[in-house]
Amino acid sequence: MTMKTLFATVLVSVVGVAGCHAQQIDDHAQAQIESIHSDTASLMMDASCLDGSVLRPNCGLVTKRVAMQDFRDTFAVKKCADVTTEVCQERFDRAVSAWMVQRYTLADVGGVEVTCDANPGRCDDPKEHELLLLDSHNAAVRAMDARRENDVEARRHMEHAIDNAQSADTALLGIVVAGAVLAPRHHHHYRW
Repeated sequence: MTMKTLFATVLVSVVGVAGCHAQQIDDHAQAQIESIHSDTASLMMDASCLDGSVLRPNCGLVTKRVAMQDFRDTFAVKKCADVTTEVCQERFDRAVSAWMVQRYTLADVGGVEVTCDANPGRCDDPKEHELLLLDSHNAAVRAMDARRENDVEARRHMEHAIDNAQSADTALLGIVVAGAVLAPRHHHHYRW
């Protein structure tokens, strides 16, 4: 076998192995990204429900549901039977605020309050306040998605770099071995 043939054989086998690892790396990263996007979709909130529901786990507005008379009547019976109207209203307001914080878990509540304070009247309508919370929550979900996807891409690039370095090392080793095996042997004659 000539040096060129051996070199070509080593190079083709190394490139072939690198290609297999590269595809595995890409497939694994793509599966992770798809999982991230699925997680993101499950955390996003919509202001309205496609099926016409008032409130579901990922759609609708709390303010729309709590504005309905049947909800208010049930709240009054269950939570306010023994208190004044003023105390009942305080309980109701606190409950609605807590439900929104629980619903929009990733919202920057402090940031929304600053927006409301900086724009007097903007949050006088509870629905507008809730929409700010919803937007803040969704922005945080999208930012989390982007960070997680960037981490996957960085890991993918690192794994490709490691794979390429290992392939180059293997190729170099193959060339060195081929050179040693095929190198002409010099026989030295020493005098006595």
